[in-house]
Amino acid sequence: MGGTIIETESEKWMRQGMQQGMQQGMQQGQAKMLIEIGHEDGLDDTTILQRIQEKIGMSLEEAIACMKKYGCIDLEITL
Repeated sequence: MGGTIIETESEKWMRQGMQQGMQQGMQQGQAKMLIEIGHEDGLDDTTILQRIQEKIGMSLEEAIACMKKYGCIDLEITL
């Protein structure tokens, strides 16, 4: 006797929220890696920001937030 699984609206929202959170976490991890490697290679902040935008698809504002979050103290970027 096979049953039908019915997903409630709240379960659907929870699943979608978890998927979105995982996606954002992955992007943050990729950005952190690019920032660390960029600093190790002696790249300037502008170049690192461009790489984050190109390779991960983040907006400039998101990329700047990651740079500030992961140890970039002297970030002087004008929007």
